[in-house]
Amino acid sequence: MKKHHLTRLCSILLLAALLVSLTVPLVSAYSDVTRSAFPDYFDAINYVTDNGLMNGTSSTQFEPNSFLSRAMLVGAVWHSLY
Repeated sequence: MKKHHLTRLCSILLLAALLVSLTVPLVSAYSDVTRSAFPDYFDAINYVTDNGLMNGTSSTQFEPNSFLSRAMLVGAVWHSLY
């Protein structure tokens, strides 16, 4: 009987962890990235910063309209692989 309760508890905790990991941030950490200004890219910018693929140019600026250098692209690809 205890094993059944432990299995059920683990299943509930795993489901809760999965649901928390699937939530999409509603607010960007960057002042220059808002949902209204970048509706098509807002979620993507949050994804790449939350997963460590890219960083902003400062702690408050992402500068989504700036150019992407080769080094930045290589860094994003590298971080996505490792």
